[in-house]
Amino acid sequence: MRPQDYRRSVGQIRWSEDKRRSIEEQLAQPASGRQRKPVPAWEAERRAYMKEGRKFTRRMLLILAAALLVIGGTAAAVAWNYKKEHIGDNAQNSRIDKQEDAAEFSPQLTDQTDIPYAESIAQNDSGYYYLAGFDWTTQEEMEDLRINQFTYDTERALKYYDANSGHSVFVCAKPNCLHDRNEFCTATTKNYSIISEPVWLDGYVWAIALSNIELLKNPEGCTSFPTVLLRYAPDGTEVTEAAQIYFADTQYLLNADLTAHRGQLWIECDYRHYITAEDGNLHSSSTEMRGGMGLWCYEPKARRLTQLCSSGELKKDYIPNGGSECSFELRGQGDYVYFHKFKEDWRDPFKGAGIFRIECSTGKIELAAPVKSHHGWLYAVSGDQAYYTLSPKVYGGREIDDEATIHVVNMQTGEDTEFVSLYALAKEQLPWLEKDMIYNTYRGSVSVRIATMIADGGRLYLSWAADDYRDQNHAEGYFFFTEFDSSGKIIKTIDLSKCKGLEHTEEWIRSYLMKYGYYYEDIIHIAPEDITDFDMEFIRSNGYYETKDGELVDPRKIRKEDIEELEKTGFWRKDYVTLQPEDLTEEDIQRIIKDYPPDSVGSEGINFDGTYFYLKSFAAHYRMTPEECFGEQRIERLFYQ
Repeated sequence: MRPQDYRRSVGQIRWSEDKRRSIEEQLAQPASGRQRKPVPAWEAERRAYMKEGRKFTRRMLLILAAALLVIGGTAAAVAWNYKKEHIGDNAQNSRIDKQEDAAEFSPQLTDQTDIPYAESIAQNDSGYYYLAGFDWTTQEEMEDLRINQFTYDTERALKYYDANSGHSVFVCAKPNCLHDRNEFCTATTKNYSIISEPVWLDGYVWAIALSNIELLKNPEGCTSFPTVLLRYAPDGTEVTEAAQIYFADTQYLLNADLTAHRGQLWIECDYRHYITAEDGNLHSSSTEMRGGMGLWCYEPKARRLTQLCSSGELKKDYIPNGGSECSFELRGQGDYVYFHKFKEDWRDPFKGAGIFRIECSTGKIELAAPVKSHHGWLYAVSGDQAYYTLSPKVYGGREIDDEATIHVVNMQTGEDTEFVSLYALAKEQLPWLEKDMIYNTYRGSVSVRIATMIADGGRLYLSWAADDYRDQNHAEGYFFFTEFDSSGKIIKTIDLSKCKGLEHTEEWIRSYLMKYGYYYEDIIHIAPEDITDFDMEFIRSNGYYETKDGELVDPRKIRKEDIEELEKTGFWRKDYVTLQPEDLTEEDIQRIIKDYPPDSVGSEGINFDGTYFYLKSFAAHYRMTPEECFGEQRIERLFYQ
């Protein structure tokens, strides 16, 4: 019998509850000879798989599984098959350390237009696939899915915007489905929690997800936390586990990046396990974090997952790249997939910081450009040029952007030069800005940060923001987008808040009001007899208004005698007035529509597909060409989420 036929046959077996319990008890029996603490067979095999370089062990286990099949050792064979299906056959040595294995990896590459910065939406010929929030979460569901306390992406549904009809729909073909996270809904299924943006390749939508299947079956005793590659049928008829990427036996936090390039899927994961140790005598507990990272390639046609690199066994207190949302941000260009490794740490296989690249045809990983920063954040590549951020200030392992500079490295020669200073750029747009205002609690705080870096055809595009907290009564946020030429000269900077086309449609406002209601800020008077302890704490923390139209009194300037006087006279404070959907009248709706503020797009998450810049707000997705962006400054709304 062929191995694949055996796995298929065993996978169809359905054990009774008594039979399953009997098998598990057999598997948990201690080994003969020296007595050890009983370890389940699947745990022993997981430990073997997670250690690199043990190919001899793998071969022996395969031989053992085949022998057990012949002699009737069904219980052990089932356990072997179960575990192999969960961790996948990807326990390979890092290709950065052992290049003689490169011949094992030879994917059939295809010609493909480079789209290194299209990260938030997956585009096909007639529309866009994207992730959007949806209403389902209850406290009970959050408690059932214990894994949700470690990931924030469990409330995102897969949706599709059809450009021809102008409508967005859930990617689910189930009749009369409520899209409420039931297990049969492909768009919102509670079986999986998506942790990467979607990617379009070979007629399917792909995403990285945490599998909740075992957790839902056994909420209290679950020890199976797989990370999987999902393949969605474009019409919502099915969602399939294409591959098991990573397997954990404890709750964990995992970040992932996924990109399609040269006909293959390139995957990066960094994972952190939280292990809590209980002390029965002291009635206390401590939490230990262990982490690691890995790079994979999945070949859709061959249905093969190959691990290109791994940091090996989990390391204590190891946070890849300082704990960024995703360690590497994969970007495909030409015959390579690039990533930025900015943390210098002996526990990783790259031995330091730099911009690295994976050769698509062989899986070989090499240093493309050394960098001077071990705490950088962003990077971009175009042609032979690689850009990255460098800052002399670091706080909590992260660089402080206010004095950051952007450097450019020629990947052919290795020459590294300063390209532009963020402070000089901010000073040009905000003439009042001085360095001693930045992160200065005595003069008020101003922060400046870089959000997105895009390089294309000799141009560098930088989105950045400034937050002004100097005024205790009002914080001001600025969002800019700047175009540079190849020498670092500023061509033009635009204020993203002043783009044309951000006004909401009446239809959307009405729909939003009928779904969520409306709330607005008001200043209310608190009479002396109505003052509570909460009000007093509010004053000490937030200050108070002298009159309904007056200025907010800084809480740091309030004296004891002021508090005593307020208790006698009352005071004004800010309050939120909420109107529920059922309480809104048509008159209210018309008034709100008339005064409803336009949408706002920040500097976060701007993407580029070679033709359009894509921006996302709380409510909608937008796009604009470079000519529209830096010419008329007009923005086109693609669709509401």
